[in-house]
Amino acid sequence: MWFVSPDRARDAEYASGVAAELRRKEREAQRHDAEMRRHENDHHAIDQRVRQLEEELAALRQRRLEVYALWWNKREDRDRTRHLARRLRRRLRRAQRRCGFVGGQAEA
Repeated sequence: MWFVSPDRARDAEYASGVAAELRRKEREAQRHDAEMRRHENDHHAIDQRVRQLEEELAALRQRRLEVYALWWNKREDRDRTRHLARRLRRRLRRAQRRCGFVGGQAEA
């Protein structure tokens, strides 16, 4: 057009190019946002699973300690019982030697 200077035409073309680039970058940003939401959802799901597994692990560790305590107590009971059995066996042998009794001997 005769009333539009060449500089203005170039400016309009430049502005049009910038607007097109802006639209491309905004679409690209929207794609990135969608990917970020997907990754955030994945992260949230994994985070929940990790918390659940940590709670299970804590419960199992507690149970392990309880079972070990039970085992330890039974071991002490067994050792105490064996000790008493040895003492009773020695007492029985002494009594048998004193009385000359041979039968009914408890052997282990």
